[in-house]
Amino acid sequence: MTDAQSMIVDHTKIGAALRRLSLPLAVQMLGDQLLGTVDTIAIGYISVGALAGVTAATTVFFTLMASRAPSVPGLSCQRSPPSS
Repeated sequence: MTDAQSMIVDHTKIGAALRRLSLPLAVQMLGDQLLGTVDTIAIGYISVGALAGVTAATTVFFTLMASRAPSVPGLSCQRSPPSS
C-alpha cells in the first residue's frame, strides 16, 4: 500500500476512524483534568490564600487569552511591501 492509498478515508469504517482520532484527545483531556486536580491539592496544602490567589490569577489569565484568541489569526498574515 502506498502513502497515497493509506490517506484515503474508507467511509464504511467511519466509527473506527473517529475512535482512532478521538482516543489521543480524550487521554490528553483526562491528563489535563488530572493535572489541575493535583495542582489544586498541592497548592491547597500551602494555604487557602495561595489557592485563592492561584484561582484568581488563572481566571484572569484565561479570560485575557480567550478574549485575545480571535485576533491572533488576523495578525499572522503579513503583507509584503508593494513592488515598484
